[in-house]
Amino acid sequence: MGQMMARLVAWVALALWLACAPSADAQAREEARLSLVIGIQDYREGAQLSQTRADALNINAALRAILFAGNGEPPLLDADRGQILAAIDKLANQAAAARRRGAFVTVVVYFSGHGLGVPGLDNDMYLLPRDFGFEPKATLATETLEAEAVRLAMLRQKLGAAADQVVFLIDACRTQSDRLTGTPVQFPSASAFPAKVATLFAAQPGRAAPDDGLFSAALGESLKRHARLSAVAAELAANGKLQSYYTETSQVSLRPQVAKGVDTGSSGQPGQPSAVAQVDAAAIAPERLGTDIRNSAVLPELRDYMTKHGLTGARARAERGDATAQYMLGLAYSFGLRLKPGVALPEDWEVAADWLQKALLGGEIRAANTLGYIYWQGKIGPPNPKEAARIWTAAAERNVASSIANLATLYRDGTAGVPKDVAKAIELFERAGAAKNGRAYVNLGWLHSDSNEKDYYDPQKAVAYFKLADALNEARGAYELSVIYRYGNGTIKADEAEANKWLRRAVQLGHSTAAVELAERALERKGFGEITAEKAEQLAAQYERAASDLGDLDAMGRYADRLVTGKGVAQDRAAGVRILRSATGYGSIAAKVSLGRTLLADGDRAGRALLADVVAANFKTIDPKLWPVYYFEAAIRLRDAIDEGDKIAGNLSVAEFRAAFGPRKEEKAAYTTVVVPISCPIDGGGRRIVLFKLFLFDWLKDEDMVAAQFAWVENQRGCTAAADVKSAFTKLYKIALENKTSYRELVVYALGKGPTAVGEEQAANSAALKIGAPDTACVAASNEVPLPKDMDAATLEEKVVILLQGKNVYGDQIFTYLQLTLRDLMRLRSRMRSQCEFMPADFGSVLAAGKGEPSAELRARMTKEYNMIDVPRPRAQPAETPTKT
Repeated sequence: MGQMMARLVAWVALALWLACAPSADAQAREEARLSLVIGIQDYREGAQLSQTRADALNINAALRAILFAGNGEPPLLDADRGQILAAIDKLANQAAAARRRGAFVTVVVYFSGHGLGVPGLDNDMYLLPRDFGFEPKATLATETLEAEAVRLAMLRQKLGAAADQVVFLIDACRTQSDRLTGTPVQFPSASAFPAKVATLFAAQPGRAAPDDGLFSAALGESLKRHARLSAVAAELAANGKLQSYYTETSQVSLRPQVAKGVDTGSSGQPGQPSAVAQVDAAAIAPERLGTDIRNSAVLPELRDYMTKHGLTGARARAERGDATAQYMLGLAYSFGLRLKPGVALPEDWEVAADWLQKALLGGEIRAANTLGYIYWQGKIGPPNPKEAARIWTAAAERNVASSIANLATLYRDGTAGVPKDVAKAIELFERAGAAKNGRAYVNLGWLHSDSNEKDYYDPQKAVAYFKLADALNEARGAYELSVIYRYGNGTIKADEAEANKWLRRAVQLGHSTAAVELAERALERKGFGEITAEKAEQLAAQYERAASDLGDLDAMGRYADRLVTGKGVAQDRAAGVRILRSATGYGSIAAKVSLGRTLLADGDRAGRALLADVVAANFKTIDPKLWPVYYFEAAIRLRDAIDEGDKIAGNLSVAEFRAAFGPRKEEKAAYTTVVVPISCPIDGGGRRIVLFKLFLFDWLKDEDMVAAQFAWVENQRGCTAAADVKSAFTKLYKIALENKTSYRELVVYALGKGPTAVGEEQAANSAALKIGAPDTACVAASNEVPLPKDMDAATLEEKVVILLQGKNVYGDQIFTYLQLTLRDLMRLRSRMRSQCEFMPADFGSVLAAGKGEPSAELRARMTKEYNMIDVPRPRAQPAETPTKT
């Protein structure tokens, strides 16, 4: 066995992508990250370009997303030679000053514009400023070119002596003029400088760079994905539409070794990072994906280790060859550490793999688990499940519980060349669970919850396994129990208060999604007893803050919004804006839109620029991973904020924008919302019905924004909506376009409700907001219901399940299984007697719904899970006809 492990370790050392670790010098020092972005489009002597300004703005945003602070100035657009050289001098002085303070300095310079190659020097070229003379001449003296252009080698010389790492990103032609005479000035080679120097060109030597924006678009996305510039270059080289060229003196990392807090002043420009010595133990973000087969049971150990040694201490130990420290750093970079708002260590799989490989070579066998996961998921190359299986098998032979659980996953699913064998999987999961692997018990709970696994479906066993997982402090065990108590599973009846208890337990164990859901449930007042609206907002704020501290960026943005408005918390607008800036810096589009909206309200034009960035990036094609509502709101807010003479980010003109979104409307509300039932998968197998909130906007684009929301929830969450429901919204949207009427008002009319505008604050803070305001008399009829004197309060809170049948506004026969308390059942009966319209979800939880009659299978399931019995239809009052209770 020992020889097998030795062979495996040797093989891993050869097969793993050898990403160079950051130097001990870089790890021990504070970091300064400076950038200069140059885009020249409007050349004075003609030869104008069309994409370079947009290229510059795109790369500037990408650099900000990976925490490059700029040089204190916005992107340098349409600059002449003097302005470029002055900016370079300023950058060099800033870098030198930071180094004198002891910082590790990384400088990035991006240039987009015209260029010329230097004969005989493949890694050099001339960058042409705005005032370069393009007049035709028989010859072009080298001396003239040196005096009118900006030599890349000269920039290397200035910055290479001032920084530790220097990166040049050059999007310009490298063709060589046959009119050039004379010999270029000689500069030292890049390897002559103490700094690591790397250059990525858009064009091969002697070739042109198209003015089409493709290079900058691909570069911007790749910068966000990869820590090392060599990986960025490799990705661009594999792009068949590009002809990039890369040179380096040593590998350069573009990610901060610690993404430290970014101090943002009133100008909104990020400042210098500040040093962080210790990790907040309670703030390390847990894994949140149920399909992630890393073992989150190591998180307490990771918290304790990082709290004791700090990031700097852990790195120092790892550099000295401490395998445990190397393992902990590998975990830290694979999970990503989110500390207090504004402080984070970003997820970086390349660095994680490097430390995990070193740990494995040093004898820390537990590193095999996450290293195998990296191969399994293709985090640093194509997915390679066979290699993952090989690593886990060797570790399982050494009784590593997490790797045993991972092997069980392979047997359960029948992947990576392992035949499907559920019985074998259960045996391995049990073995891993006995070794105190909580995630193994979660997997067993999922297996017995999956109605598709007919031989193993056993809801009672599922509950038992989730409780075993919770006993091992596995957050997902507590979370899954909360789900069972929300919906019931045939063994346990639904209990909203008990669901909240398990959600709170999951939050204590570090489950950020549980905190988010508690905030939503507080606003819906589910499981919290009789609480006021004010108390609901306070509870929601409390749980949004918890989710924010656990690393949920959207929750961070929502909590910041509360600080801005004072809703549920003491108002602190300045603190809210600071947190929104921080979340925006991490890449949260939701926070970016909120920040844009907030700055607009303050009269700050920077708000328009933030919204314009979101709109321009998604105008032609919405990013499939982006929740489209963020884009929609940004567009509507921008519509009412821009003037006809304004410029929009990228190559999007005001005319194009107005054609899509229409003129100013100055609406108080940006959107209206409505909820529809959809079917969503349950981790581990099976599906459940949930309510999905749709956002309705008015605009003129052909794309239906509701269709985009359905597409997102289907592609990103695996949920499905009924085809006729989607079709109905699409038809209404086409009618609104053809008749140039409000889509929002048309949907309200089609649902039979009075038109009501719903404000963004109300919509953002209610998970089940409905369109329209019910008639006052109807509300009174359902709220002022005399209760039986012989029923105590506890009895009135007992829950029942009923089947409602009737017709919708289109005349279709429909049904709904509704779970509600006896108190709400009486309110519902009163509403039905008053002949008022209602939505079932106003009175309880929708368990299932559809057109026509419920199927025999659904009836049988409801009878089994909720002990429903047939009740004769009342003849005297056909308006209230629950057929089962």
